[in-house]
Amino acid sequence: MLIAVLLAGAAVAQTLQAPSAGRMSATEVGIEPMMRLSTADYRALSHDNDAYAVAAAQIARRRAQRAPIRDLSAMLGADHARALAARGPAGAPAAPALRMPFARALQALDAVPADRFDALYLRQTLEAHRHAWALHAGYAADGADPALRTRAGADLALEEAHLHRLPMRPKPY
Repeated sequence: MLIAVLLAGAAVAQTLQAPSAGRMSATEVGIEPMMRLSTADYRALSHDNDAYAVAAAQIARRRAQRAPIRDLSAMLGADHARALAARGPAGAPAAPALRMPFARALQALDAVPADRFDALYLRQTLEAHRHAWALHAGYAADGADPALRTRAGADLALEEAHLHRLPMRPKPY
């Protein structure tokens, strides 16, 4: 009887200490949140991240060697296209071209030999989602614009859902 009470108490303590559902920690993701971003920097980085994800998914649908990679890229591309559309108000000026690190990553996806494409796509996608998680987690925590903080929270939930679908250490294929 005493053991059952102690075990029940331990289970309650573990439940109370568990992170909130759907929230990943920096340790789980492998990167710290980006804190103290200006609203302009957050908007630009958010755009780049989503635009990269959409473009990388388009390349993956064309070049992926395995059906699960094509399916994953279709889902990621659609989700990030919706996030990109939701972020900008109607009539907003056109977004700038992707900054160089994202453009180079896309060039690498286009140039990699076919037998190494899937592994590179997964590595790049995981890294992009880790950085997006850090971006949205940071702005959701301390961003200056309250409405954009709310949007960052929604984008954070999307990134976490994607991270749960990605292998945290992509296997070479």
